[in-house]
Amino acid sequence: MTVRVLIVSTSMGAGHDRVAGELARRLAEAGHDSLVVDHLDLLALRLGPLMRWYYRMQLRYAPWSYETTFRLLPRLHGLFCLLNGVLAGPRLQRTVTRFDPHVIVSNNPHASLTLGWLRQHDKLAVPAVTYVTDLGVHALWVHPAVDHHLVVHVVAAADAVAFAQTSTVTVCQPLIPARSSHAAVAPVDPSTLDVPTGMGVALITCGSWGVGQVEATVSAMARSTALFPVVACGQDQALLARLLRRDDCAAVGWVDDLAPLMASARVVIENAGGSSALESIAAGIPLITFRPIPGHGVCNAHAMARAGLTRFVRDDRDLVKVAEQAAVDGPDQSAAAAWRAAPDPAGLIIALVSPAPADGRIGPDPPGDEAGPGGAARTR
Repeated sequence: MTVRVLIVSTSMGAGHDRVAGELARRLAEAGHDSLVVDHLDLLALRLGPLMRWYYRMQLRYAPWSYETTFRLLPRLHGLFCLLNGVLAGPRLQRTVTRFDPHVIVSNNPHASLTLGWLRQHDKLAVPAVTYVTDLGVHALWVHPAVDHHLVVHVVAAADAVAFAQTSTVTVCQPLIPARSSHAAVAPVDPSTLDVPTGMGVALITCGSWGVGQVEATVSAMARSTALFPVVACGQDQALLARLLRRDDCAAVGWVDDLAPLMASARVVIENAGGSSALESIAAGIPLITFRPIPGHGVCNAHAMARAGLTRFVRDDRDLVKVAEQAAVDGPDQSAAAAWRAAPDPAGLIIALVSPAPADGRIGPDPPGDEAGPGGAARTR
């Protein structure tokens, strides 16, 4: 049976769309069809572009306001369910009518609230799934009417269960490119980045928008005599130009594939807990979270630290010491090994409507409590 999967992503940065693309790739590889739509395009009154612009301006010019918003929104869960359902629900229903999916998957909070509201009000007849991209799960990520929540760690699973109340939560692999965890990826030659001879690369990532206190991170890391900061600036050309004028770091613009840059790094320093952080963990490269962006960045930092997946550094004076020690400690493949043993999210999604062969990896296990990555039980 060929299964049709409708994937509702969001173009808030590149992370959610990368996840959607990877899920679509895995589904196609397994012989299934998918359609990716942008939740921002589903919003009535052309609110999508305005939301994107406002969010970007918050992060860049008034990060304190985003932190306030982030803390306030969970208290307005019901209101935001209603707003997303009313504003995005009709267009989503028309998309469902045209594509006729067997299952719908969201990879972002606002789309999940839309799906939950539609399911709760019997306006959506097919199963709804939320794939949680973040380790830090907050109230807007979950909805009790969503049929299944997929998370990438038991720490996230515990939080999702607490918020979702009745929904099924399963730990699965992260939706990152398979080559991210391949040791055979050819690294970028540090000399092409003007890294001084004898120094290792400390790769600094800041998402596709280049947000956060990136230059302050560079200044803190530039004190190292063993590691040289190399910044992946994403699409922020102004940040790239400023950093290229400095002699205490190297910088590159947008790259479609971070794996070669990561393969050249002794440590990765990140500030949001997004897809680049998960790719670093999957590759076994020591991960450091420093000066996380407000809201979900801080939430992810605490969750990843609780999971033992990052070193959360809070003080400028400690960054060099922690980074140099992490470089000495070297790669850690334990999380990557746990993910390899976890179910493929594409298989779990397909199994909701078309049970897959019992090969030990694809599709949900029989009901009950089984150990997932990290040794904690998966909740049904």
